[in-house]
Amino acid sequence: MLDSATSDKHNIFSFLTKETDHSIPSLIPSYQTHVSMADQSNTTLTGFSIKIEIYAFGVVLLEILTGMKVYDKRRPLGKQNLVEWAIPFLEDEVNMRMIMDPQLQHNDSSPEGAFKLAQLVLKCLQLKQDKRPSMEYILQVLHHCYLNGIKTV
Repeated sequence: MLDSATSDKHNIFSFLTKETDHSIPSLIPSYQTHVSMADQSNTTLTGFSIKIEIYAFGVVLLEILTGMKVYDKRRPLGKQNLVEWAIPFLEDEVNMRMIMDPQLQHNDSSPEGAFKLAQLVLKCLQLKQDKRPSMEYILQVLHHCYLNGIKTV
């Protein structure tokens, strides 16, 4: 998503608040995109449920944490799909640091804050929608990460 060779790194919060379409239906497992029976009170303007949007937001956060694109066919087999490849690395702090964007590591970012962000990504990427956090919870965690040193990407 962010190409470090051509793009300045931005403050995570200014990046996340820019007007963009945060709905990424192509990244969501197809069995979760059927919305004709969806509770209309729990859908966004794009027609997807809020919990599906949270999955997509988790993908964006993972791209920020790793500095990698969500899909890159130039990566070796097994590493082309960032979500599938990265999830096992996010479960403990030592492994998470192995896939963390090197620029985050060199910008005096807090390892604890980065790990907290990794844990949030895992929650957002839960396969069962009812296991994903609310946007209020996500905001609280991002605020905590900001206060504890994850300020730039």
